[in-house]
Amino acid sequence: MASNTLRFLQAIAPIVLLARLAQASAQPQRQPSQLLPPGVARPGCRDRCGNITIPYPFGIGAGCYREEYGFELLCDDARSPPRLTISGGYQLASLSLSAGEVRIYLNATRKCYNVTTGAFVDRNDDASLALGSASPYRVSPTKTRLVATGCPTIGYFVDGAGYFVSGCTSVCRPAQYAVEGQGPCTGVGCCQSAIPSDIYYYEPNTLSLQLQAGKLDPILGANVTTCQYVFLADADWFSYTDSVFFNRTDDFAAPVVFDWAVRNVGNCSAAKLNMTDYACRSRDSECVPSSNGAGYRCNCSQGYEGNPYLDGGCRDIDECLRPDEYQCYGNCTNLPGHYICKCRPGTDGDPRQRNGCRPKDKFTPALKVVTASGCSCQCSCASGSTWGYRRGSSSERSRGSSSRTGASSCSSRCAPTPAPAPAQAGSRYSPRRSWRRRPTASPPTVSSAAAGTASSTGASSRTRRWWPSRGPR
Repeated sequence: MASNTLRFLQAIAPIVLLARLAQASAQPQRQPSQLLPPGVARPGCRDRCGNITIPYPFGIGAGCYREEYGFELLCDDARSPPRLTISGGYQLASLSLSAGEVRIYLNATRKCYNVTTGAFVDRNDDASLALGSASPYRVSPTKTRLVATGCPTIGYFVDGAGYFVSGCTSVCRPAQYAVEGQGPCTGVGCCQSAIPSDIYYYEPNTLSLQLQAGKLDPILGANVTTCQYVFLADADWFSYTDSVFFNRTDDFAAPVVFDWAVRNVGNCSAAKLNMTDYACRSRDSECVPSSNGAGYRCNCSQGYEGNPYLDGGCRDIDECLRPDEYQCYGNCTNLPGHYICKCRPGTDGDPRQRNGCRPKDKFTPALKVVTASGCSCQCSCASGSTWGYRRGSSSERSRGSSSRTGASSCSSRCAPTPAPAPAQAGSRYSPRRSWRRRPTASPPTVSSAAAGTASSTGASSRTRRWWPSRGPR
């Protein structure tokens, strides 16, 4: 009988093992692939050009971009590296879906003169920008500056009607009279100017400060450069240094930050009136009004990430897989759109701080012992309790002197404070005198335990204790 049972168990063991392996593989597990960002382009569409990711509503090729002027991109794979451009042939340096920004390279306007005669020598005016009001792009007023370099010059730009929009003046001092601590690009050799909002047309120019007969005013012509430049630039990219820009004579392009938005309607309210053309397609997305000109953008709702311009493009963030980013170092529970963070059982504190959860306090609320420096200790009681030396044996009394000097640990204990007894007729008891000393000589003076000596009223004085009174006698 036993042998039959053994043979049966040996026969079914592989079946049980396979069943358990199948059950384990069927359980959902967090794989690293789930941490990858969701699809950014439309299915079947190209999502990269060189090292630049192309998220929808931008795209390359028919059906891959939002059917609206400005969202179609072109990739020139014949170049190395491949070059991505927007409408008008402007080179795209980077594109951000969440920030609503692109960086585009624009050429600098250059004019060069003969420093002796002031005669014009050479120029490069291929730096204008004409996108049109229907374009999704606007020059960023917060991250872009108009810059002019060279001396002496006024750098400025005009709008589509030919009127002045923004500009600044750059003048140089003689080298021997250079100002110590002169800030970067503050008017000496370089100047910069802010950009107003809703700029989609830009025509730069420089105005020479040359006077009659090719002569310059001594104040303006103290230190003349061969070439003068005016250009738009990302404020974080541009850092003026004499060695780079002061005597420059070549052509260059600078990255310029643009804000982009869907601009077929003026705002979110107008966009939601036509849900067929509404750009925010994901269920877990929200509309954000444009901060630079008319229009709107889309963002994933809080707790979600991805592409809000695609159906199902916003996906829940599993904050528990990113403890450093979302600050949870306890027990983390992921929920749709948010998460719960608690200290582990048996601990309490702040689970959103590293080592913020500590084991729960196991001391009774009546007694807390705080260790001090040296070998002495202090005892304190919670509200509603009192403490005192407990009445010890004769051997303990003989060690009283060392106890008072801190050579031993606290031998006290806390007890509930008794309610004061009512005063009886003819009694001299008072609650304020509930602690009285027995008649004795003056109490001994206790020295620090760290000093290693126990002082008293005299070397041969008898050690005395202080005892709580027993109340009225």
